[in-house]
Amino acid sequence: MDGTAVTLNHDQLNQLSVQTHFTGDEVRGRYNAFLKDFSEGYISQRAFIDTYRKAFPVAQPDDVQRYAYYMFNAYDIDGDGEISFTDYMLTLSVSERGTIDEKLRWAFSMYDINGDGQVSLKEATEILTSIHRLRGRGDRGTAERVARRIFRALDVNGDGLLSEAEFVVGAKDDPAIMDMLQGDSW
Repeated sequence: MDGTAVTLNHDQLNQLSVQTHFTGDEVRGRYNAFLKDFSEGYISQRAFIDTYRKAFPVAQPDDVQRYAYYMFNAYDIDGDGEISFTDYMLTLSVSERGTIDEKLRWAFSMYDINGDGQVSLKEATEILTSIHRLRGRGDRGTAERVARRIFRALDVNGDGLLSEAEFVVGAKDDPAIMDMLQGDSW
């Protein structure tokens, strides 16, 4: 965050191809594109939010900012307040080529807003509200009803919290829940 560009050497780029679902050439190509767009070598939260504002120009600015904030935190794997190229590639690997389990674990990390390893009804409601407001539909009341339906289906031990295992196993086994988590079915 000091403004110094982070560069990766050949071995580091090759290591990323081992850690991801991308070939070495794909990693190098994406690295060059990443540096072209983010010459500092990382994506700041402000730049990330600005990218989302451009992608959703008709959405309310506060709604875009809220959703982008949640996404930023899910991309910032190491939690250092910026998205490094490594954070970026690990996330893209999951979103573009990951298994359903990998994608659900990543989604869980986004729903787990406070990072305590559990998703509360409040967190699920907040994410679902954010998704729908970004798309220009739905309200908090609707999001809360959907979140309650998700919890009834996934909260196997009835403790009012979703563990990563409950989230992944339950969502994977129920296509309707998958649609709800993505905000596609309400």
